[in-house]
Amino acid sequence: MAVASNAESKLIKSRLTQISRDSGVVFIGNILDKLFGFAFTVGIAKLYGLKVFGLFVLGLTICQFGSLAFNLGFGNGLIRYVSLYKKDQAKLKGIIWTAGLLSVSLAVVVGAGLFFAADPVVRHFFARKDRLAIVLKCLAFTLPLSAASGIWVRTLVGLKNFKAQAYIRSLIEPATKVGAALVFFLLGLKLEGLILAFLVSTVVASAAAYHLYSAALRGRLKGIRPIFQFRELMSYCWPLVLRNLVSKASRRADVLLLGAFRNPIDVTLYTFAQRLSTLGTFITDAFENAYAPHIPALHADGKREELRHGFQTVTRWTMLLTVPIFVMLIAFPEIIIPVLGEQFAPAATAVSIVTAATFVSYATGPSQIVILMSGHSKISLANRLATSVVALGFNIWLIPRYGILGAAIACVAAAVAGNLLASGIVYVMMGLHPIHRSYLKALAAGLVATIAGKVCQGVFTGNKYLALISQGVVVLVSYGVALLLLGLDREDKGLWRQLWGRWQSLKAGLVPRPTEARSKSGD
Repeated sequence: MAVASNAESKLIKSRLTQISRDSGVVFIGNILDKLFGFAFTVGIAKLYGLKVFGLFVLGLTICQFGSLAFNLGFGNGLIRYVSLYKKDQAKLKGIIWTAGLLSVSLAVVVGAGLFFAADPVVRHFFARKDRLAIVLKCLAFTLPLSAASGIWVRTLVGLKNFKAQAYIRSLIEPATKVGAALVFFLLGLKLEGLILAFLVSTVVASAAAYHLYSAALRGRLKGIRPIFQFRELMSYCWPLVLRNLVSKASRRADVLLLGAFRNPIDVTLYTFAQRLSTLGTFITDAFENAYAPHIPALHADGKREELRHGFQTVTRWTMLLTVPIFVMLIAFPEIIIPVLGEQFAPAATAVSIVTAATFVSYATGPSQIVILMSGHSKISLANRLATSVVALGFNIWLIPRYGILGAAIACVAAAVAGNLLASGIVYVMMGLHPIHRSYLKALAAGLVATIAGKVCQGVFTGNKYLALISQGVVVLVSYGVALLLLGLDREDKGLWRQLWGRWQSLKAGLVPRPTEARSKSGD
């Protein structure tokens, strides 16, 4: 391995510091997103009933398929080109307008098509679920707003304005949805209440996205004649159209097949398993999303060493911070689920399997993001096609026979196939791989924590809350002790110091110092 020069080392350190700082913003947003997501999936599902909630989720999934037609991969395309053109005002304005005009126009067409096709779709593919047509018709009206909101938010991410994305996607939209769902439930509405809550949250989030987008670019593009980028954008994005289509088909076909062959209750249980399996991703997504906007420039400038170092650092940091969470979800779901609701108990095995799939996706590093952000959208498409063949094959084979268990097995099979293939691609093309001493130490410490948890399991069985807390403490302490015995690298110690410093800053902001308290009381 080539040794980086002092200048390169400083650049790498500066880049890692920026990624760490940006990931902190995304991290907070992801925590809020998971909290509100759980409140909606678990709390609202319990209030409205598993059957009603499952029907709504099924309709939302079909609507999300429709959104692929107007998304056209513009999300990743905008992040890439806004990052590249941020110093060229004419091209920046042109790429935003190009994506906006195409996306919103297509969203209107797709929304109208979904509205008029709702009845025949439900009649032919989802027998005995007549109310599903109502869900589809109402959600069709949200597509144009969702398209515009997506353009505004992705533009802000391309400009590295992660706070705006966190405010909109992780706070404003989910909080409005949960709050509105509670209000409509108290008013006595059932399925209609969930639909109205989604409509209200979409309108509020879109208004907030436009406000933050306008504030970020106020005066910056005024009077600039845009250089439209139709050919360049479509050249990059057309493979993403197919990629996103097959990706959504492979990832959401499980929900559609459960809805077609089983019942809405199975849809709710599987959605619960998926939501719970992503508990640790508020950390992993924070680092990967903060790393993504740096990739295009690093790749374009040929800074392979900096790209490699960032890849390995992001992967091992996510592993160091999330392994205890994955251990709890994979090895001990039967301890977690009773706290959330006994009605979700049939999903325990599915939680373990789907979480294993999630772990594989992040343990192999941000390979798929690197492929996309480095401009290889056609390779990304080929990878997704191969993964989708595995996912769809297993889903069609297993779901009619085994329900949510079959869907979970298909999920882990697709995750292993897709992520191993993506890892091989980035290794061959760019020499990137996630293996590092700290990475292996995190896995070894996770194994120790699993064994310790199994040994101590069942000590506290009288109270479900005490059982969860005690099991979590055993896993976390044994993991921490194992890491300390194995030793941490200098950069990893720096990460822990930054996290501790942020925690101290947060405490200082929440708890006033004694002198401040006395001065305030004196006032």
